[in-house]
Parts: sequence; C-alpha cells; structure tokens
Amino acid sequence: MVIALNKDLGLLRVGAAVVPLRVADVDFNVAAIIESVKKAAGEGVQVLAFPEMAITGYTIGDLVQQQALLEKAEAGLARLAAETAKNNMIIIAGLPLAVRQRIYNCAVVLNAGKILGIVPKTFLPNYKEYYEGRHFTSSLDSNLQIANVAGQEICFGTDLLFHVRGFGPAIIGVEICEDLWVPLAPH
Repeated sequence: MVIALNKDLGLLRVGAAVVPLRVADVDFNVAAIIESVKKAAGEGVQVLAFPEMAITGYTIGDLVQQQALLEKAEAGLARLAAETAKNNMIIIAGLPLAVRQRIYNCAVVLNAGKILGIVPKTFLPNYKEYYEGRHFTSSLDSNLQIANVAGQEICFGTDLLFHVRGFGPAIIGVEICEDLWVPLAPH
C-alpha cells in the first residue's frame, strides 16, 4: 500500500536499496538495480540511493584497472539511465569511472534518464581490508569540473547539489562513505 505524502508538509520519501550483486557482473547488477527502482517507484520513493560501487560490486579489487570492466560499467550506467528515463525519481548509483586516464570511485546522480552529476570520492581508505588508494584517484587530485561519460558532458565534483524535480525546494548533496566520516568532510 502506498501512502501519499502531503507536499505541503515538506516531506521527501528517500529510500536506500541494497540489491543482490555479483562481483564484476555489470549486466546482472544493473538489472537488479533497475528492478529495485521499479519497486521503489511503486512505493512512492522520490530519492533512491544504492551502495558504493553497486554497478560493479565494491570488492572488485585489481579488476578495477581492467579497461573492459570500466567500459562495461560506463555502458551499464548508460543502460540504467535509458531504462529509468520515464521515472522522475532521483537515483544515486556507485561505480568506478575512468576519466582522463584516472580511475575514480564515484556516485552518479540520475533523474528521468539524464545523468545530472558525478561525485568522486575524496577520502580513500587504506587500512585493514581497504586498498582504495591503490586503485582510485582522490577528488583532491583532480581539477575536473566536467567529465565526458556515456557520451555526455557531465558536471564532476564534490561541490554539486541536486534539485529534486517536482518537489519544490528539495535539494540534495551526495557523499561517499569515508567522505562523510572525516573531520573535514567535503560538504
């Protein structure tokens, strides 16, 4: 049963989705994400966030340096955008992106079939089981403001804000994992 939220109350229905993933199986992962988007749309969700690196799986390790996987991830992002084009929900999905010969751990914000922006991770953990500094470039080491991804020129950076279309003044920002926990977070 979907309960309509009164827009006059200023409430925004936000969802977090964790879908079954297969490491480096972009087709499977994107299909699971699309199914989750459809379900959330039926429940009136306006903003839906998926885990870090959901399109490829977080634990891909050195596979992230394989050009074939990076190209497949970007194609998977384009497919996600195309297959959610009729949905007005804001979708946030994570993936590795190769931009100007550097690999970034990114959150991509989509709405109605368009990629609105790309937020690269800044603080890359390198302790215990985490080796992100080995695989990814920090946003601190980038001077990019625009990236060409999936055939589009997209805003790229940690200072992006996104308007939730059709819902008045709602604006959201995105941070990835470690970025939220550090004392001087990007926000």
